[in-house]
Amino acid sequence: MGVVIAQQFVVDYSNRVKNLIVVDSFGELNSTKEKLIGKLQIFGFKIFKYLPKKTGAKIIASAYKNVSENAKKYFEKTSLNVDYNQLILARKAINEIDILKDLENIEIPSLVTVGNQVVFVN
Repeated sequence: MGVVIAQQFVVDYSNRVKNLIVVDSFGELNSTKEKLIGKLQIFGFKIFKYLPKKTGAKIIASAYKNVSENAKKYFEKTSLNVDYNQLILARKAINEIDILKDLENIEIPSLVTVGNQVVFVN
Protein backbone atom coordinates (compact mmCIF):
# COMPACT_ATOMS: atom_id res chain seq x y z
CA MET A 1 0.00 0.00 0.00
CA GLY A 2 2.91 2.37 0.63
CA VAL A 3 3.80 2.73 -3.03
CA VAL A 4 0.15 3.23 -3.96
CA ILE A 5 -0.06 6.05 -1.41
CA ALA A 6 3.19 7.53 -2.76
CA GLN A 7 1.81 7.43 -6.31
CA GLN A 8 -1.34 9.27 -5.23
CA PHE A 9 0.79 11.83 -3.39
CA VAL A 10 2.79 12.46 -6.58
CA VAL A 11 -0.41 12.96 -8.56
CA ASP A 12 -1.83 15.35 -5.97
CA TYR A 13 1.39 17.22 -5.05
CA SER A 14 3.85 16.72 -7.90
CA ASN A 15 5.34 20.15 -7.22
CA ARG A 16 6.58 18.80 -3.85
CA VAL A 17 8.29 15.70 -5.27
CA LYS A 18 11.67 15.57 -7.04
CA ASN A 19 11.78 11.87 -8.00
CA LEU A 20 9.60 8.78 -7.82
CA ILE A 21 10.72 5.18 -7.41
CA VAL A 22 8.10 2.46 -7.69
CA VAL A 23 9.12 -1.12 -6.88
CA ASP A 24 6.74 -4.05 -7.36
CA SER A 25 3.47 -2.17 -7.06
CA PHE A 26 0.40 -1.55 -9.17
CA GLY A 27 -1.80 1.31 -10.28
CA GLU A 28 -5.02 -0.46 -11.13
CA LEU A 29 -6.74 -3.80 -11.08
CA ASN A 30 -7.74 -4.29 -14.68
CA SER A 31 -8.07 -8.00 -15.37
CA THR A 32 -11.11 -10.04 -14.45
CA LYS A 33 -8.83 -12.35 -12.47
CA GLU A 34 -7.41 -9.46 -10.38
CA LYS A 35 -10.89 -8.11 -9.66
CA LEU A 36 -12.19 -11.57 -8.73
CA ILE A 37 -9.28 -12.21 -6.37
CA GLY A 38 -10.00 -8.88 -4.66
CA LYS A 39 -13.65 -9.74 -4.14
CA LEU A 40 -12.79 -13.25 -2.93
CA GLN A 41 -10.37 -11.85 -0.37
CA ILE A 42 -13.12 -9.66 1.08
CA PHE A 43 -15.42 -12.68 1.25
CA GLY A 44 -12.65 -14.73 2.89
CA PHE A 45 -11.93 -12.06 5.50
CA LYS A 46 -15.63 -11.94 6.36
CA ILE A 47 -15.59 -15.70 6.96
CA PHE A 48 -12.36 -15.52 8.97
CA LYS A 49 -14.04 -13.16 11.43
CA TYR A 50 -16.14 -16.10 12.63
CA LEU A 51 -13.40 -18.74 12.78
CA PRO A 52 -11.34 -19.43 15.89
CA LYS A 53 -8.25 -17.19 15.69
CA LYS A 54 -5.82 -20.13 15.58
CA THR A 55 -7.71 -21.74 12.70
CA GLY A 56 -7.69 -18.52 10.68
CA ALA A 57 -3.98 -17.99 11.41
CA LYS A 58 -3.13 -21.51 10.22
CA ILE A 59 -5.11 -21.03 7.00
CA ILE A 60 -3.40 -17.69 6.27
CA ALA A 61 0.03 -19.15 7.08
CA SER A 62 -0.57 -22.06 4.72
CA ALA A 63 -0.57 -19.62 1.80
CA TYR A 64 3.14 -19.03 2.54
CA LYS A 65 4.24 -22.67 2.91
CA ASN A 66 6.02 -22.59 -0.46
CA VAL A 67 7.62 -19.18 0.18
CA SER A 68 9.64 -19.85 3.32
CA GLU A 69 9.20 -21.31 6.76
CA ASN A 70 10.04 -17.91 8.29
CA ALA A 71 7.31 -16.18 6.26
CA LYS A 72 4.83 -18.88 7.21
CA LYS A 73 5.63 -18.49 10.94
CA TYR A 74 5.51 -14.69 10.70
CA PHE A 75 2.08 -14.62 9.07
CA GLU A 76 0.72 -17.27 11.40
CA LYS A 77 1.85 -15.23 14.43
CA THR A 78 0.64 -11.87 13.14
CA SER A 79 -2.68 -13.33 11.97
CA LEU A 80 -3.58 -14.18 15.56
CA ASN A 81 -4.11 -10.47 16.26
CA VAL A 82 -5.45 -9.26 12.94
CA ASP A 83 -8.51 -7.02 12.78
CA TYR A 84 -10.51 -8.49 9.92
CA ASN A 85 -12.75 -5.42 9.71
CA GLN A 86 -9.64 -3.33 8.94
CA LEU A 87 -8.46 -5.89 6.38
CA ILE A 88 -11.85 -5.74 4.68
CA LEU A 89 -11.68 -1.94 4.50
CA ALA A 90 -8.11 -2.05 3.18
CA ARG A 91 -8.98 -4.64 0.53
CA LYS A 92 -12.00 -2.60 -0.58
CA ALA A 93 -9.71 0.42 -0.99
CA ILE A 94 -7.21 -1.64 -2.99
CA ASN A 95 -10.02 -2.85 -5.25
CA GLU A 96 -10.84 0.77 -6.14
CA ILE A 97 -7.30 1.88 -7.08
CA ASP A 98 -7.14 3.28 -10.60
CA ILE A 99 -4.32 5.78 -10.85
CA LEU A 100 -2.43 4.86 -14.02
CA LYS A 101 -4.05 7.52 -16.21
CA ASP A 102 -3.25 10.20 -13.62
CA LEU A 103 0.37 9.04 -13.41
CA GLU A 104 0.78 9.59 -17.17
CA ASN A 105 0.58 13.34 -16.50
CA ILE A 106 3.38 13.64 -13.96
CA GLU A 107 6.63 15.13 -15.19
CA ILE A 108 9.24 14.10 -12.64
CA PRO A 109 12.10 11.62 -13.09
CA SER A 110 10.77 8.17 -12.18
CA LEU A 111 12.07 4.63 -11.90
CA VAL A 112 9.51 1.81 -12.07
CA THR A 113 10.37 -1.87 -11.57
CA VAL A 114 7.95 -4.77 -11.55
CA GLY A 115 9.26 -8.31 -11.83
CA ASN A 116 12.04 -8.21 -14.38
CA GLN A 117 10.76 -5.05 -16.12
CA VAL A 118 12.48 -1.71 -15.49
CA VAL A 119 11.24 1.58 -16.92
CA PHE A 120 13.00 4.95 -16.59
CA VAL A 121 10.83 7.99 -17.20
CA ASN A 122 12.24 11.53 -17.48
